[in-house]
This record gives sequence, C-alpha cells and structure tokens, in this order.
Amino acid sequence: MSLSRSLRVFVVGLCVVLGAATTFAAATLEVSVVGGSGSVTVVVTGPDGAEQTTTNNQQEFNVPVAGPAGTYQIGITVGDVTETAEVNLPSSGKVNVVFVVEPGPPQIHSTTVAVESITVTARRIEESLQEVPLSVSAVSGKTLAEAGIDRMEEYLTRVPSTTVFQYSEAETTIQMRGVSAVGGDANTVSTYVDDTPITSSPGTGTTLRSFDVERIEVLRGPQGTLFGEGSMGGAVRMIQNKPTADAFDGEVELDVGSIDGGGLTKGVNLMLNMPVVKDKFALRLVSIYRDSDGWVDMPNLISGPEEDTNTTEVKNFRLSGRWFASDRLIVDASITYNDTHLGGTQISTENGTSDRLNKEPYDDEYVLGSLTFTYDFDWATFVSTTSYWDRDGLVISDMGWMVDTTNYINSLFFDDPPLITNQWGAVPPAVQRFTQEFRLSSVGDGALGWTAGLFYMDNDYSSGTRFVTDPDLTELYGEYFFIEGNDSYEQFALFGEVNYRFADNFEAVVGARVFKEDRTTDLFLDGYFWYVYGVEPPAEIHETATYDEVLPKFSLKWDFAPDSMVYLTVAKGFRSGGINVYAEPENIVFDPDFVWNTEIGAKTGWFDNRMVLNGAIFYMDWQDIQIGVPSLNPGLVSTINAGRAHTQGLEIELRAQPTVGFSLGASAGWIFEAETDVWSEYGPAGTELTDVPEYNGDLWAQYRFPLSTKLNGVVNASYNVVGESRSLAEWESSPDTFVNEAYQLVSLNFGVETQSWGLTLYVDNATDEFVQLLNLTDYGEPGHSYTVRPRTIGLRFRTGF
Repeated sequence: MSLSRSLRVFVVGLCVVLGAATTFAAATLEVSVVGGSGSVTVVVTGPDGAEQTTTNNQQEFNVPVAGPAGTYQIGITVGDVTETAEVNLPSSGKVNVVFVVEPGPPQIHSTTVAVESITVTARRIEESLQEVPLSVSAVSGKTLAEAGIDRMEEYLTRVPSTTVFQYSEAETTIQMRGVSAVGGDANTVSTYVDDTPITSSPGTGTTLRSFDVERIEVLRGPQGTLFGEGSMGGAVRMIQNKPTADAFDGEVELDVGSIDGGGLTKGVNLMLNMPVVKDKFALRLVSIYRDSDGWVDMPNLISGPEEDTNTTEVKNFRLSGRWFASDRLIVDASITYNDTHLGGTQISTENGTSDRLNKEPYDDEYVLGSLTFTYDFDWATFVSTTSYWDRDGLVISDMGWMVDTTNYINSLFFDDPPLITNQWGAVPPAVQRFTQEFRLSSVGDGALGWTAGLFYMDNDYSSGTRFVTDPDLTELYGEYFFIEGNDSYEQFALFGEVNYRFADNFEAVVGARVFKEDRTTDLFLDGYFWYVYGVEPPAEIHETATYDEVLPKFSLKWDFAPDSMVYLTVAKGFRSGGINVYAEPENIVFDPDFVWNTEIGAKTGWFDNRMVLNGAIFYMDWQDIQIGVPSLNPGLVSTINAGRAHTQGLEIELRAQPTVGFSLGASAGWIFEAETDVWSEYGPAGTELTDVPEYNGDLWAQYRFPLSTKLNGVVNASYNVVGESRSLAEWESSPDTFVNEAYQLVSLNFGVETQSWGLTLYVDNATDEFVQLLNLTDYGEPGHSYTVRPRTIGLRFRTGF
C-alpha cells in the first residue's frame, strides 16, 4: 500500500496451525493500524457470504469466527477509515483477529472521500445541515481549531451576509442581511450558548471563545418561531462540548504571537474530561487565558503619552457535568465564569495613534449557569433548560474635550470655582437574566413531525452615567451630571412547528410563536448640569409598556435528487419596543419593529458529495424601523419608529473535498439593495441603510500531507473580503459623511502534527491591512475607526492526552 496513506494496515504475521489428525483449523491475523482514531469495527465475511460484525473500543481484542474452509475477507474500520485484509483457512475452523492500534499521524486517507457531514439542531431537532430548509452555516470545533479561529466572531466574518462590529475583545455587535442595529435598545441577531440566550439588551454582546466547542451554527433570516424576540436578522448558536463518561482525556493549547507595531499576545487553554463513574457521570473543566499587549498609541493623554494602550486580559473558566441517570434521562449542568479587562479601546487612525485625551478601559465580568434535563420517550424527546446570566461591567469614556464647557457651566452657578483639568464618564452596565424553556419534539420517521414549547424570561438591566472631574468638585458643589436607570421586563412565549411529508421528497412546515412582554423602566437624574436645560434635579421618571406579537413561519421543501433540494421559506421576525425615559413626552415609548423575510434556496451535493453547493436569494421587508435621533435633552439620543425599508440579496456557500487530504471552500453574500422605502426621520426614500456592506466573501483551502509514518504537514489559508458601507456616524442630511472602506484579510497557518500533538506557525492579517470596522468622528474630525489587530505572527502548540 502507498506510504502516503495515514491509516496503513500491515499484516505482520500469519500463522495457521493445522492438525493433521483433526478437522479443526485456526488462524491468527495480526493487524497494526497506524493513526487510527475511535472505535474499531471488524466485519468478517466468509466464503459462503455470511458476515459477522464486532465493535470494540479496546486497542486489542479477538474475534473468533466459525465457518467453512476458504478465504475470509476482513474489513477493518477505525473511526471513519476502512481497510481490508484476507486470511485463508484450509478447513473449517475459526479465525482469531488481533488488532493493535498504534500512535500515528491524524487520518488523511479514507476509502470514502466526501465533504464533512455536520449535524445541526437549527430546528431544535438533530438533522444533517443539508436537510434543513433554511439558510444555515455551520462549522465544527475541529475545523475552527485547524483554521486557528479562537473567537466565534472570527468565524462569523466568513459567513455570507453577516457583519461583525468588534469594538473590542469584550464588545461585539452582529447583524445579518442588512438588518442593522441602527437604533433601539435591542440587537437584531440573537446569540445562544447551547440553549441559553445571552443577547445583550440593550448594549453590545460579549465576545465568545471557541476553544472546546462542538460546533457553531449561524441561522440567517428571521428565527422568531424557535428562537424568539431579537432574532429578526438571524440567530447564532455556539454548542459546547459535553463531558463524556467512557474515558479520561485532555488537551492543552499554548499560543504566543508578536503584533506589528505593538507587543506580544499570549494564551493558554486547557481541557480536562474526567469520568467520575464510568459510563454514568463525568465532569469537564475548560480554562481559557489570554493576555495581549495593545497596538494603539495615545500621545495626547492628559496624564502623559503612552504606547500600546489597548491591552487585553481574558480569564474564562467552565465546569460542566453530565449524568446518564438512566437509559432515557440525561442531566447536563454547566457554569461559566468570564472576566475581561481592556486597557483601552481599539480606536485609532491609520498610523496606529489616537487623539483622545483619556484612556477608555473596559471591564466585563459574567457568570453563566445552566441546567438541562433531556428525557427520551418512545414517541418524543422532552427538554427542560433553566439558565441564569449575571453580567457586570464598567466603561470609562473620554470626556476631556468637554473640560472648557464644564468650566463655563461651573462659572454660571458658582463664584470663582476651581478650574478642572480633566473629565471622563463612568458607565456601569449590569444584566441579570433568568430563563426557562420547556420543549417537546416528536421522534421517528413518520410523515408528521412537530416541536412545541414554552419560554419565560425575566431580565433586569441597569446602567448609568456619572461625569467625573479632576479635581473632583463633588464635595464642594454636589453631583455635576448623573443618570441611573433600570430597565426590567418579563417575556412569555408559546411556540411550535409542524412539518408534514406529503411524499418521500416533499415536505411542508408551519410554525408560530405567540409572544408577550411587560416592561418597566425607572430613571433617576441628578446634578446641577440639568438646570441648564430646564430640568430640576433630582428627578425620577417611571414608565411601563406592554408588547405582544405573533410570529408565523411557512416553508416548503422539495428533494429533487438524493443529495439535493430546493425550498421556500416565509417568516416574520420581531424586535421588542422600549422606553426613552429622558426623551420628550411624545417619544417616551417606542414600538417594536419587525421584518418579513421571503427566501428561496437550494442545497445540492455533487460528485458523491465531494462538493456541496448551497445558495439562497432573499427579500427582507423591514417595518417601523427603530432608529436613534437627537433628543431635546443635551447630548442624548432617543429611539423612535421611523418608516420602512427593505434589503434583498444573494448568498452562496461551497465546500469541496476534491481528494483525500485536500479541502476547500468559498462563500459570498451580496446585498443588492438596502434602503428606505418612504421618507422619515431616517432620511428621504432611497436613503442607504447604515453599516450594510455591499458584499462579503471568504475563500479558504487546507492541505494535509504525510511527512513520515507518524507525522503530517498541514497548510491552511483563508482570504476574507468585506465591501464598502456607510458609517454609523453618517446621516443623509448631515454634513459629516463617513464611509467604512472595503477591506480584505489574509490568514495563513503552517503546521506539523501527530495523533497526539501539533505545532502551527500562524500569520493573521498577513498583508497588515488597516481595517475600518466602524468609521467615526473624533472631535468633529474623520479618520478614527474601530480597527482590527495589525499583522500578528506566532506559534501555537497543541497536545492531547
């Protein structure tokens, strides 16, 4: 057999003991499997065609086979790789097959070459990605690791019609298909960890690390039926690896890199899977640590110039447990602690400097706990998920440019007040959220399938802003500017989907979610600043609102070939309304906005699934858009409902496995139109929606090749491109017009690996592109942007045990 094959079967010895005086014969076949991974399955086929199958997880075992004399075919499967061998028996007897699985490089060659099949739960049931009549992208944790992707947001930039605004390592906003978060308190894309929603409302989402995950699923278009309010643009799900109770294993990953124009980035990841009671109960511990120097210099700081100010430190710990309580009941529990500290934001000009007068550190800390019961009836699966999310932070905003204004206001109220020399804002956002979901899904291969559930959420969000001055004049004059608010709401929802197969190749789906939310908002204002605008402090405001909605969904699916289908989906998405506690009276309460999505798509397999090509065209009708407009109160923004808009576009994804060891893929999304339909506060009809790139795309390839019998080489490369868009700072009627320029990113990985360890040289942002994720003004001047990290070259070492 070729030396290029990672799984090679050598017949090291064949001993046939014949007894001349007996009719009994025996043979022993010793097989050495190099690089095998997983359980071993042996299929023995006798000369009479009779088969005997044995599966075992041990590295060495015997298979006694009784049968007539002749040639026996032995099929050996280790993981997903199959090889064959033969043994001859001169007379009836038995064969003892002894297998030894030896360490070797990861599998390269397989008798079956096909694109990796991914199982997803996008419809709350397990099914192949290619069977889901939705525009869904998915990637396995293994693929993420091979590409050197350690944050979920890095993968999302490669998904069609998906835009990620990464303000920092702790702040992220995701949008899909042009439905941007141009205003309103809530996001337009919901984010889930397993079955727990962690979408921040209001505010930005937290960055999720993708070490030790099973897969990431991205569902484009409204997902209101199964994933609720806030998923009007789509939903993102990160499915974490669960503990396994059959064997102990672990993984360590070390990372060090050098940032062009900055310092070092260092990381240590650890996973331990620990069976406590074999096949019954196991624990899994995951630890993630990241310490990165910055690259943004701040020469104009009031406290004195500093370099590389946007440092990052991340501490993340997860402990999960899985209890196989019975053949029917599985109990999963998990608790995650995350602490992220940022030395400053990644706002800079093209030369890597910022003109801001104060550093803007950010602290983000959260605890996420969940408890899930899964019970299998003979006719359905019941899932109960209880979760609690507690997130706290502290954001410091530069207000140094307002020093002269503050000194002037102080002079209006006080005689000969001390002059301040610096000023900043302190914002302490906090979220406490409890959720409970009960879900029941049918099982079996019948024509009728269904899912039904009940969802409850109790969310409490608090935040505020305090202006802090140097010197601090609070003891002399009291508060200068202070706002403290609390936004609480309860959500109740009933949801369900029914799918029916009218024929083996034709299916219809009908679903709906009935939603109700009760919201209460309280605000406290203090500080003599408010007198300037006719507000007498202290002041308290209390408002309530109730929202309800029905979110329907319809879908048709036709399997026109064994590996190919087309589908039509129509669905409604919804984002809850809210309360502007500091707005003018007519704008105190703003209503929900919603989207109707019509989508036609196809999923196809070619050349025995060596290539998979999926695509979709869509039209999104966005109504009662929530946008932010200047409030009558100073420097504040109110959210209002304004008009109607639409987006339409095309999405394509291709994955291919031309040969064993070589895989490649491409994806692209085009937004042909993203504009308003009627005149409103957003702008005249035809106004381009903000922060919607005209296109985005990704091209990647990976080649794995043997260097020796126990060592492989791996090369992985990706090319990511994002088109031009309008900046969040630009309004059609504003003289300040800023554009987010198109950009492209190249990432390269060169590695060697065995079955137990791997070493990779990586180059991120290989062309050292200056990327404007979000262009904005800085004291009235353009050219400052949230940027990505410059070219970073490093080494990553991984070992399993």
